[in-house]
Amino acid sequence: MADVKAEVKSGLGALLDGLDDGDIDAGDARKVVIDLLDALIPSGPFEGVERALLTTAVNGVYAVGSTVYAATNGGVSISTNGGTSYANYTAGLGSTSVNDVSVDGGTIWAATQGG
Repeated sequence: MADVKAEVKSGLGALLDGLDDGDIDAGDARKVVIDLLDALIPSGPFEGVERALLTTAVNGVYAVGSTVYAATNGGVSISTNGGTSYANYTAGLGSTSVNDVSVDGGTIWAATQGG
């Protein structure tokens, strides 16, 4: 258990340093924390529990069939199973604060604070 505590402290310390330096944005930080927890808790009471949205601030929603696109303050969250679980995306966005989202063909359009 001491090794796990040391690993968590080290990982979270590096994450906080990256946030302070501006090298890591909040959306990426949330993903790092979830990935760290997934690695540390591979089974047990959380096994099979799906991830929900990484933020509770949802600014817009677009749905096609069972695929749901959510514009959040932490990026664009996409569910392919009707909202049971989401994957969050921030790469290529002008800002992680997304006001609205839409889909045209295979292109996802995100209206961000940063353009």
